[in-house]
Amino acid sequence: MPNPLVSIVIPTFNRSALLKEAIESVIAQSYRPIELVIVDDGSTDDTQAMLCQLAPQIIEAGVFPSIQVNEENIGCGASLDIGFNCAEGEFISYLGSDDLLVEPTKTADQVQRMIDTESDWSYFRGMMIGTTPADAQMHLPSFVPRLPSLNPIVEHRPRLRLLFLFWRNPINSSSLMIRRTVYRKYGGWKAWTKNADCDGLLLMNYSYLRLKCTALDGAPLFYRVHKGQVSKNSNSMTKGTNATRLHTMQLLKAENESIIYRVLARFFWWLR
Repeated sequence: MPNPLVSIVIPTFNRSALLKEAIESVIAQSYRPIELVIVDDGSTDDTQAMLCQLAPQIIEAGVFPSIQVNEENIGCGASLDIGFNCAEGEFISYLGSDDLLVEPTKTADQVQRMIDTESDWSYFRGMMIGTTPADAQMHLPSFVPRLPSLNPIVEHRPRLRLLFLFWRNPINSSSLMIRRTVYRKYGGWKAWTKNADCDGLLLMNYSYLRLKCTALDGAPLFYRVHKGQVSKNSNSMTKGTNATRLHTMQLLKAENESIIYRVLARFFWWLR
């Protein structure tokens, strides 16, 4: 039986050099077939010229390129939604344009685990963090600070995971993989989040819906630390996380999830 098609979506804005590295890391994946969906969010640099130059290498490597171009900059949330909706793969992954896949078997391992567990979505627990891959250090985030051994308890209980995500998000969104049928039915990325906490909203929504999740051991992603990171803008991130929390609290309140809502309302009283 042939392998299912996997789509890897990379949204980008004015990061041609970093984007090229991200694309090359996708090409280096052992898994095939792969569809590479690039969503150019209105870049004004040489992104398009670089993509044209790199296209023969992408195709020669057996990867199917799909380039989507936004006429203007509309934000990461909207661009990811465009990419995931046009992706044709049975499984869809996200990769930040400033991040890298550093383990060639990442895609193959994740697909197989999702098939074996019949999961709706999945992610890897660990990541490599640094300014360059050469100086990267292994990092294992946890729902409870300094207690990664408690991760499995939270991971296997969607509503408990939802509760913890209000305080802390240890999941690297560039390690996410989602079934296309799940994304078509429930969505996930929202345009109104712009560039702030769009992944937090998706994670809370999928936990709220109790969609089946699998967390894999390993750190096959490189998370790059640099000055241009959206997460460096603390004001924007604070507004974004507050907006996603408020959205989720409204869902819980409407559903009459009294216990969870009352706990969250007590600690996040300013969002009520």
